[in-house]
Amino acid sequence: MPPKRKQSGRKPPTVTKDDPGRQAKRDAALVHKTAGNEAFKTGKFEEGVNHFTLAILEDPEDHVFYSNRSACFAALNQFTRAAEDASKCIELKPDWSKGYSRLGLALFSKGDLKGAQKAYADGLAIEPTSDMLQEALQEVREAKKKADENRKKLEKEMGGVNLEDEMLKVAQNQMDYQAVAGLYQRSLGLIRTAIGKKA
Repeated sequence: MPPKRKQSGRKPPTVTKDDPGRQAKRDAALVHKTAGNEAFKTGKFEEGVNHFTLAILEDPEDHVFYSNRSACFAALNQFTRAAEDASKCIELKPDWSKGYSRLGLALFSKGDLKGAQKAYADGLAIEPTSDMLQEALQEVREAKKKADENRKKLEKEMGGVNLEDEMLKVAQNQMDYQAVAGLYQRSLGLIRTAIGKKA
């Protein structure tokens, strides 16, 4: 039987939905949300990011704030940050298809066609009648088809070289180079230490 934990004698603070402090934070978050939405509508995307960030600081459990900030980041071509916020939105509200829509857009814009296709398909699993998700998924499929056609054409022009295999070789060479460079640096350090001890 595991030992009992010693009680500190203090009760943790209880926060209820009726807590006035919580309601004040929620009200402040909604003010920032409104300002962020207005900034987005007028093309002031950085200002929108700032307002949605302040809303998140006041109420970090509202999925809409992450969704809206994701849209602002996407409009600023900051697709990695847009994808992060979309993922957080999905984490908080996995049954809301708009989060998957935001994630799909961010991944598609980053060139991650496979990830975008999965995001849109996941959104359609929640809301199968969404025209927007269906159109976006179709666009991803067409982009994947075109990318495959271009890759095959390029491979043919290069005498049958498989580009994916070549990219893997380049990545492996870079990792090998980094490992060798690290060993070289450590060797230099040992030599300097040895020379310093003789002097």
